[in-house]
Amino acid sequence: MLTRAELAAIWRACEGGPGPVSQAFGRMVRFLLVTAQRRDEAASLRHGDILGGVWRQAAESTKSNRAHALALPPLALDLVGQGETQALVFAGSKGKISGFSKFKRGLDRSSGISGWRLHDLRRSAASHMQELGITPDTIRAVLNHAMSGVGGVYMRAELEGAKKAALALWSDEIERLIANRSHRAAA
Repeated sequence: MLTRAELAAIWRACEGGPGPVSQAFGRMVRFLLVTAQRRDEAASLRHGDILGGVWRQAAESTKSNRAHALALPPLALDLVGQGETQALVFAGSKGKISGFSKFKRGLDRSSGISGWRLHDLRRSAASHMQELGITPDTIRAVLNHAMSGVGGVYMRAELEGAKKAALALWSDEIERLIANRSHRAAA
């Protein structure tokens, strides 16, 4: 799990970058942190997948093979921006962004944080949401994980309102964390 200080350093290091693909990678890393979603699912995100601020994923496009809807907080929507329906949100030079290892090495150098993987953003977001008091069932729903056992048989709610509130709370926490680190760096 990445600490708040490490997350702030990574966030800052995602600013700009040499070239549009590097900038897309930086925006995607931030998006992964805000939404706690999987790298490959975010890399496949098209502007048309977001309607009314809700990212809708078909079952066949998720690792879990379950449809997933996620109301994106304003911070995530800012990272997505605007584009043509079929255009990739985080485009590479030829289709989906690729070369994650190369971009990640550059991010490690810029942030001063190493020894982590992009998937750690998902784990860290979930753990920090738990620290904020968000229930495990809601975090599970944000992550699009199946509920196991009897609960998975009987409790089928999608928890749309709870997921939206959880991501809003987490997004607010990220904005506080970034603001606090920026003020300390300026002092």
